Amino acid sequence: MEATTAIQRVNRQVKPTARCKRNSAQPSGERTAGHRRNGFLTHQFKPFWAFQGNRDRAEREFFCSLSQLCTYYDLKVPQSANEVFPKHIYQTWRSVCEALKAKDSRLDCFIACDDNHIATLATVSRYNTGTNLFYIPVRPLWHWVRSVEAQKLANLLLSVFAYLHQVVQIPFYTENGSYVGGQYQMIEDWVNDDQEDADDRQSQLDELYTLHNAGLKLHEQIRNHFHLEQFENVVSDFRPVDGWEKDGKPSLLIF
Repeated sequence: MEATTAIQRVNRQVKPTARCKRNSAQPSGERTAGHRRNGFLTHQFKPFWAFQGNRDRAEREFFCSLSQLCTYYDLKVPQSANEVFPKHIYQTWRSVCEALKAKDSRLDCFIACDDNHIATLATVSRYNTGTNLFYIPVRPLWHWVRSVEAQKLANLLLSVFAYLHQVVQIPFYTENGSYVGGQYQMIEDWVNDDQEDADDRQSQLDELYTLHNAGLKLHEQIRNHFHLEQFENVVSDFRPVDGWEKDGKPSLLIF
């Protein structure tokens, strides 16, 4: 207590008054100018395209396809206010997208590249399936592949399946991550977990085993580029042998 009193007495002589006296005005506080830390949240960034190819060719192909697309859909060719590559392509593409949407809300437009083009416009129309799910039947193809009498029909359908799988990119049910394959796997798990219906479980497992192995063999064939390359030949050479093949009404079974 003694030392504390001495320290307080010394501090009163050298330490200025910490508080303002009564009725004395306090100086107004001043804040230094600062930057808004969340300013980037309200900033709209322009798209950036990294393009390392031939710019002249890209512009030529894009605007050529633009002219053809506008002629086909009876649209006015949009003019970009910006002439800097590739901003003028982006702005023109956005204008075309809006014009197509105004004509048909199902139409989408995108800039595509393939083996022959590096920047060409393409359109796609989405079909609304509603709440219905559509599957391509596979079991008839498996039966025709195994039939000696139906080899021409089997080759024709293998080319069709090869086109749908390789070009259209429709997944096959034995592929990893496919929706139908996941449903089959779930059914197999249910069958294995069912301990009450042992008599039917083995026949169901046999059916699933056949389904899986047949799918693996068919998938190997439709992935083969040979069937896709022979598509035109097998279509032109195919001759139906009866009215059933001429009508083309196979059994609508998934498998």
